[in-house]
Amino acid sequence: MILFIVYNHVGFSPAEILIDQSPAHLKNGCICNHKNVTYNFCYQLPSNRLIKGKRFNCNFSSYLEEFGILSSSNIIDLETKEMPMPAFVTAMSENHYAEGLTLVRFVCISCAKNWRGE
Repeated sequence: MILFIVYNHVGFSPAEILIDQSPAHLKNGCICNHKNVTYNFCYQLPSNRLIKGKRFNCNFSSYLEEFGILSSSNIIDLETKEMPMPAFVTAMSENHYAEGLTLVRFVCISCAKNWRGE
């Protein structure tokens, strides 16, 4: 298994996103409860809130809390701050280490080639 995450905490927290608790949200499984707080763990396209991504697994919400992702105090407000450089995070099991390194090398070369000086 290889896991790649590019993450920026920009805009609003999952708790602030959840205003609509309509049956449609409940039905499609976007809502997660963690420590008596309701979160919307489905990405919604800002230009069309009806378009939703796959819900993040609620079983991992304690990790999101541990990393400060659920806290609104860690949000980057792009109206007052510049966009930070995204972090490139990866993990892989031993039996996929070689493939993982190949993929990381490809990503690094591709980024250097396509976003030179940015």
